[in-house]
Amino acid sequence: MKFGIIISKDNPAGENIKTSLLSMYDFNKINNNFENINVIEIQSTNINDKQINLYTIDENCVYFDNSDNLDAKILIFATWHKSKSGEKTLTVHPTGNYDEANYGGLSKQFSKVPAILFKEMYNKLSENAKNSIFEASMEATHHGPKTEKPSLFIEIGSLESEWKNKDAGNIIAKTIYESISDYNEAKCEVAIGIGGMHYCNNFNKIMTQTDIAISHMCPKYNVKFLNKEMINDMITATYENVSFLLLDWKGLSGEEKAHLKPILEILNIEWKKVKQVKN
Repeated sequence: MKFGIIISKDNPAGENIKTSLLSMYDFNKINNNFENINVIEIQSTNINDKQINLYTIDENCVYFDNSDNLDAKILIFATWHKSKSGEKTLTVHPTGNYDEANYGGLSKQFSKVPAILFKEMYNKLSENAKNSIFEASMEATHHGPKTEKPSLFIEIGSLESEWKNKDAGNIIAKTIYESISDYNEAKCEVAIGIGGMHYCNNFNKIMTQTDIAISHMCPKYNVKFLNKEMINDMITATYENVSFLLLDWKGLSGEEKAHLKPILEILNIEWKKVKQVKN
């Protein structure tokens, strides 16, 4: 299986991750190019017959609309994370828009998510960041690009000092490499997450403490945009078969619950509350 790691040129976090990948693992340039940039292919006996191509693009990753033409089955965008809080955070998340597409992608559309790889990547990120100054977290689905191929974003946040932090680059590089090496398509229960805040505290715990893999996640502030069609689109935009909806019920207001209840009644899929699946 081929994986594509996508780095945006002149993005300090992406360049940091790229430097770590090239220093930590054996890469060499192959006779191929994309948008006039050499493709770098990993050469290793330790990735279980998987191939990794490293692409460097000119535009911001969130606006890159040519990713489905890359020679890879699954795409991993390695870039920066920005937040007003400035907290030292390493994040991984799916892409898509619940409302207007203000930062790439298409309005009210979602990219395909490899939920099992998402679980693998978040769990390894949590483990690799454990003794660092960084906090690992998933983020709810947001921004572009829109991809038909399964894709994820993995990011260094939140300020320039962190984007260039060598330890952060090494942690992300190690996480990407190990996640790809250990990835397999073994059957796993997959759920769509609804509720809670942007950094998905309860869904983080589900990923690390249960056998459930989570795909798209809609935070409480976007629940107002949900309808039957959009939830079905989130299910369709999951690489694996989705078993049920997982609700962070305590992380929803009375108004948000009232909005969801009639939708849940007409959906042809089971739903559960987080407390029902926690260990």
